[in-house]
Amino acid sequence: MKCQQTLDDLINEYVGLEDIPEFTTHDFRHTLNTMLDEGGLSDLLQTEWFGRSDPNDTKAYQHTSPEKKALMIREQLKNGEAGGILAEQIFNLPIEIQDAVLAARVKAVHDVGTGLCTHNFSQLPCERHLQCSAECKDYVWIKDDKQRVEEQKRILAITMYAQEAVREQKQSKRIKKSLDWELHNNKKINVLTKQLQDNGVVEFDPKAYLKEISNV
Repeated sequence: MKCQQTLDDLINEYVGLEDIPEFTTHDFRHTLNTMLDEGGLSDLLQTEWFGRSDPNDTKAYQHTSPEKKALMIREQLKNGEAGGILAEQIFNLPIEIQDAVLAARVKAVHDVGTGLCTHNFSQLPCERHLQCSAECKDYVWIKDDKQRVEEQKRILAITMYAQEAVREQKQSKRIKKSLDWELHNNKKINVLTKQLQDNGVVEFDPKAYLKEISNV
């Protein structure tokens, strides 16, 4: 009833005005998707609710501002709903200073597929060359974020497969480079495994997964 009254009030307010911006019924889908996004409903559930098949299509309907996204992830970090190095740091801080630290650290949020990047590119370029899941301090993820499971599995499987090749190359003359790459891969494997565990995936067979998706 309250929503209907609000809509009626808006109609009464703008009826008869000459400078009404062009607005179609389809625009309501954009508005509703944005409201659901800001309210915390996952892209996967929004996609199902609107009868779409691809969560990426849903993202095109969301127009949450960067400032709003930063506020949302700050709350999730503070409430223990997110994982990552930053999440652990915030958890170990006294409650009375968490908001101040989060306001200073999280000014932007970027979707990087397997999770979220909170790096402020307006101040510094990425020092990790977008290798976010290799234990980057600016990389975070939302726990129980089912819409990212497939991408997390895909990247983890590829990384684990690459790790096998690296270990074979350790017998070559370029052992130093192989050791560095092995360490890098280990970081990614540890982080992505933790993300999958936060999504309820305890056991994961990369070879079986790669075989499965290759047959699709």
